Amino acid sequence: MMRGGSLLKAAGRNGSLFGTCKVVTVQDRGMANLKAVRNRMRSVSSISKITKAMKMVAAAKLRGVQTKQELARPFSKAMADFFKHLEDSTEGAPSSAASGDSEGKKK
Repeated sequence: MMRGGSLLKAAGRNGSLFGTCKVVTVQDRGMANLKAVRNRMRSVSSISKITKAMKMVAAAKLRGVQTKQELARPFSKAMADFFKHLEDSTEGAPSSAASGDSEGKKK
């Protein structure tokens, strides 16, 4: 094996079947891997920072929604009681929709 290159690289220049194939030597591969690992570490760090920020935004939104829900709870309870009372008070009375009255309809 030749230093700093390979037989395949030399054969590629001569127009062989391998074309532009290149076999990377151990030194070249080591440097490329080191750079790739560093880049990957930076990427993972950036992704984790973004994820942390997104979690914080989601938590803040959740707190806001929970606060609004707590404030709306008395109103929703009163509305539920109102409709329950309305349903109970109209159980015996016939409704205009069920009896087929057309008083409310336009002609």
